[in-house]
Amino acid sequence: MAKKGPKKSTKKEESITYVKVDQPSHLRKNILETAIESAELLKKWESYQKIKEEKAEIFKKLVVVMNKIEKETNSLKKHLPKSEDIKVKERKKEKVSIKEEEKEHKFGLDREIDDIHSKLRKLKLS
Repeated sequence: MAKKGPKKSTKKEESITYVKVDQPSHLRKNILETAIESAELLKKWESYQKIKEEKAEIFKKLVVVMNKIEKETNSLKKHLPKSEDIKVKERKKEKVSIKEEEKEHKFGLDREIDDIHSKLRKLKLS
């Protein structure tokens, strides 16, 4: 194999050009303010990313806890006696008692309304 010689620079020589800038202090101030805003934005982004990662970790823990609760609930249901008959009877009794209370309440309200109407009629006659 033939040895290769030193590499020749393929880049064009850069020429430096100077430009006069009006109000260089104002331009420098704007550049520095932009740099500060960029740094603050980067800081907020990093904070957001950290919070996002923490949220993901907490959510994973929540899923684990919820799965554990579900397993424990299913286990508890297996060990409890079945009492469907008792529940149905209790519900029917509750519905009947609620309906009776509503009827009594309606009659009571109707009486009160009638009393108020009669008092109002008496006042108009006076």
